[in-house]
Amino acid sequence: MELRHLRYFIAVAEELHFGNAAQRLNISQPPLSAQIKELEQNLNVQLLKRTNRSVALTEAGEYLYELSVQMLARLEKETAILQEIDRGERGKIAIGFGGSVVFQILPRVLTLIKKQYPKLEIHVSQLTTKQQIQALLTGDIDLALLVPPVGDEELNTHPFYEEKFIVCLPKSHPLASSTGPIAMEDVSNEPLIISPREAGEGYFEAVRSLYIKSNTVMNIAQYSTEQQTMVSLVAAEFGISFVPESTSHIQHHNVVYKEIDVTHYKETVLTWHKHTQTPLVHGVVELLKTFKV
Repeated sequence: MELRHLRYFIAVAEELHFGNAAQRLNISQPPLSAQIKELEQNLNVQLLKRTNRSVALTEAGEYLYELSVQMLARLEKETAILQEIDRGERGKIAIGFGGSVVFQILPRVLTLIKKQYPKLEIHVSQLTTKQQIQALLTGDIDLALLVPPVGDEELNTHPFYEEKFIVCLPKSHPLASSTGPIAMEDVSNEPLIISPREAGEGYFEAVRSLYIKSNTVMNIAQYSTEQQTMVSLVAAEFGISFVPESTSHIQHHNVVYKEIDVTHYKETVLTWHKHTQTPLVHGVVELLKTFKV
């Protein structure tokens, strides 16, 4: 049984007249009659009661008519979905991101994607830079917003945005109530809370650059991969932490955020596997290249 058999049968069932059905299908009547006869033989079922003057559906014919209409409607719907997938308008996409993009960037990115691709199913995962790179290479995620360097020739990157570092201090700190930028030399000996190098070299080196520019040395006291945890450790007076400006959205009654007199930026890049060929991922990459902070 082929789809044309069902289409021909629907026309006959609705017209209950072979001549009218043939005209509707833009074919001659003999081939139509032959196709309906072939359908009955394939199914081993009588679908029509024929007389010289009339055509009527048998009970089996009525059932097949309803089933055929449903099947063709479903096929038409699924075909439209397949075409949307092929055009990159529908499907699933997995996006990895680091903790520092949560507050300002991620909501705007997801809103932009959903507006352009309303039929897209988006899955997001908060991961360290190292975890994002690994997930891109294994295909567990399609795109990543991470801190460079990436260090793998299989991955493509595109500059996404950058933001200045500020310092997070306990509210009890002597400089917490000061006005103006904090001098690096005034806090360089403080116990430092920082993301470990193995979680992401780019973030670690960006903080280290603050010390290099001020000719000072890091005094690392605690490691944490999560911005929220860093702020909590500062609140508990375990030390200070240099964080991207967006981290100041994490409000805690026992911390303050201050600008510093050394300017250095945390860079974030859009990253994807260079062998990704799906129209959907390609379309989202091109969309995000237009993103403006």
